[in-house]
Amino acid sequence: MFLVSKRSLLRHTFLSSTLQGYVELTIFPTVVNLNRIKLNSKQCRIYRVRVNELEAPFIYNDPTLEVCHNESKQRNLNYFSSAYTAAVSAVDPDAGNGELVIKVPSELWKQGDDLKVLKVYIEFSLDQPKGGLHFVVPDVEGSMAERGAHVFSFGYQNSTRFWFPCVDSYSELCTWKLEFTVDASMVAVSCGDLVETIYTHDMRKKTFHYVLPIPTAAPNISLAVGPFEILVDPYMHEVTHFCLPQLLPLLKHSMSYLHEIFEFYEEILTCRYPYSCFKTVFVDEAYVQVSSYASMSIFSTNLLHSPMIIDQTPQTRRCLAQALAQQFFGCFISRMSWHGSCLYFTSFYTTSTTMTWHQTTAPVWSSKVSWFRAPGGLKGGGSWTL
Repeated sequence: MFLVSKRSLLRHTFLSSTLQGYVELTIFPTVVNLNRIKLNSKQCRIYRVRVNELEAPFIYNDPTLEVCHNESKQRNLNYFSSAYTAAVSAVDPDAGNGELVIKVPSELWKQGDDLKVLKVYIEFSLDQPKGGLHFVVPDVEGSMAERGAHVFSFGYQNSTRFWFPCVDSYSELCTWKLEFTVDASMVAVSCGDLVETIYTHDMRKKTFHYVLPIPTAAPNISLAVGPFEILVDPYMHEVTHFCLPQLLPLLKHSMSYLHEIFEFYEEILTCRYPYSCFKTVFVDEAYVQVSSYASMSIFSTNLLHSPMIIDQTPQTRRCLAQALAQQFFGCFISRMSWHGSCLYFTSFYTTSTTMTWHQTTAPVWSSKVSWFRAPGGLKGGGSWTL
């Protein structure tokens, strides 16, 4: 099958760390006799599945939840490794497998044989996820916005299935419509262009509507929700920065250099930035310093710094350079699969592009550091390696 587009609507609750929503997939069959549709989904509780407005039976089976099937005789790592590999292969989307198996109603079999479009509608919920989404709820008094509560997506390249049903593979590209309903005091940041924000009648909640017209794989889709302060880049209005409350002064200083990285990459690559916008989101308790997704990157708040902390400047700029390079190589130019040779292609070009920027700017940065440190009474100059 060929995935044409996907629409997602999500609602979340910080107090109980839950998420409710639905996904709507538009599928164009490429083979006849398509009577089953296999998707990836972990942790999600599936309530209802419809195909072209008809109720469809489904089976959910995650073999990784019970790898050894109560095997008591063979208790060694070799047996576990082979059993786990078999379990992962059984739900590998590149092999046409998945945890969620949907049976296409018999009334639609002829439509599938005629290679006509099928629309799959799935209602689901997520309760206290162990992966894919990370809820940060500080244990202090006040409302969720006053406490700085936020949630963001994270994980490795096959972790999108942890927070909504999808084809969790780099080989399946599609366009996206993403809708997120949050409290009025919160901001939802996701991939693509924000086309509109609609409030409910009581003004207590609002829905953010994002559209990503460039075909993108599910592993390159992300989400961040929180009481973010917003900064539109003064040099590039298509770039928007988001940070947690009271960190806006640090954000302004830390992001003041990003436009120069844009100009450098577009010059050496002789092409424009591939997306119509770029968003940087700084969150707390991030597992890695930077995670890149289509048209946005999620950073750790530890990268933000004031003008007085010059030691942090090269590391922050290196992460910005890496995140922007991954927009070209990794998000826009994507690998075919996790095991494919394109993995090394995208990683090589991301690293080489970042290192080219580093080699160009490092001598300038070293001289600036030497100038700053000399008046302070330190002996000799100083230089930092990115």
